Amino acid sequence: MSRMARSVTLLDGSMLECVWQGRAQWAKGPQWCPQRGDTGQLLFVDVLGARLHAFDVALAEIQSWPLDEPNGWQTPPAISPDGGTLYHSDTAAGIIHAYDLAPDGECSNKREHIRFRPTQGYPDGMTCDAEGGLWVAHFDGGRVSRFLPDGSLDETLTLPASRVTSCTFGGPELDQLYITTASHERDREELAGALFRIVPGVKGLPPHANGAASLPHLAPRFSCA
Repeated sequence: MSRMARSVTLLDGSMLECVWQGRAQWAKGPQWCPQRGDTGQLLFVDVLGARLHAFDVALAEIQSWPLDEPNGWQTPPAISPDGGTLYHSDTAAGIIHAYDLAPDGECSNKREHIRFRPTQGYPDGMTCDAEGGLWVAHFDGGRVSRFLPDGSLDETLTLPASRVTSCTFGGPELDQLYITTASHERDREELAGALFRIVPGVKGLPPHANGAASLPHLAPRFSCA
């Protein structure tokens, strides 16, 4: 079922599209699956609503399935394009940590990379683009920000939903940024829990190159491998 919503023009002239005006209670873990459907699908989980959602790009429709244990879904880290740095958000503390990532998967040299101010909300799900930019969802901050590899703020996209939970690149060319949100305790926000899409002008990394998590506990039915 697809519930389409209006597009929103941002201050920089870019177009933010609401591709699904649903009410996901707490959407997490979006992942682009290029081999599903005709041109790929975006999978994400509503951890409070106990549903797996699949947005089909070609059909512009959402399909959903019930989940028995959705609360085990974790926020995956983001990995730099060269594979040498891993980023992980400590949401409660408002800090994004960076680690050196060895080829064998060992993490070392933990350090504070970005600290959010209270007015920015809390860092949640994130993804890296092909140029090394780190895109971070601001939970209770109503935005997604792109940070440069040195941790400095590059740009910010403001959304019409305060609880932004995650983001990832998708589309046949990996040039579309999909953004998930949460409607939990946000009954007065019309677009809380919706799925958004924008073309930010940079491309993402191929699936599985940008994070340690996939969908192993749902394989093979929902595997993106």
